[in-house]
Amino acid sequence: MTGADGVFEFERVRAGMDLVQNVIDRFVGGSEPDLRTPAAGAAGSAFDVAAMFEGMVPVTHEDVQPPERPKNLGYQLAQSVAGMTVMMLMFGLMACSATLLQERDQGTLRRLLVSRAPRSALLLGKFLFCVLVGVMQLAILFTYGELLFAVGTFRDPVTLVVLSLTWSAAATAFGMLIAVWARTAKQAEGLATVLILVMAALGGCWFPLQIAELPWYFELATHATLTHWAMSGFQGMFWHQKAWTDPVLLRAIAVQWGFVVVAGGTALAIWRRRVAAGR
Repeated sequence: MTGADGVFEFERVRAGMDLVQNVIDRFVGGSEPDLRTPAAGAAGSAFDVAAMFEGMVPVTHEDVQPPERPKNLGYQLAQSVAGMTVMMLMFGLMACSATLLQERDQGTLRRLLVSRAPRSALLLGKFLFCVLVGVMQLAILFTYGELLFAVGTFRDPVTLVVLSLTWSAAATAFGMLIAVWARTAKQAEGLATVLILVMAALGGCWFPLQIAELPWYFELATHATLTHWAMSGFQGMFWHQKAWTDPVLLRAIAVQWGFVVVAGGTALAIWRRRVAAGR
């Protein structure tokens, strides 16, 4: 750079260096320079340090906060509401699904089996009942979270309904699979408690996994949990303000419904075999 422009840039850099030297002298020598006045040799008005560095290193400013999100909403609040809701729903629906074992022990199931209703319909009816209970539980938990923390739960009602229905169906399928596999209610309760706590920890219900640098094998383990995909959906809605049509949310929804199909089919096969054998 030559001419007047070159002299002006040289003076700006020199003024910046003088200002840095004044700051050093302030802490080393105990002096108290007036940083509001132009440094020696500065051209024009007061020297702007930010402008100097932006001129030396171009900086692009971008506001990553979606305009719809409340300014007081932190990631911790969205994480807490979503994480506790996902985990507690699994406990609630596991208890709901375990009523199959209670009905068998109390003799109610035997009376239902001698009716004209198809045996598969009994399991399907229990599944639909638990899904409805799960949706109602989610409505209560999210309403409480909205009233207490104002996380914008009802900003996108359609996305909320899709995610809630998906997670309720996935958690119910998990509970039904444990219920038809277990021999006793105590066995189902113990196994479900261990699996739910492990999945909650690995899936990001207790703390956001984004803050940790995880090795590839741990990432693989987290993606293998059902809670990971539920949290991906709710985090995408609460924090990133995404709709259910977003590719990230669509993938999370697809994985959960895939689990519903696989777990539901497996539970139905076990149910038919045990009911037919009278076990």
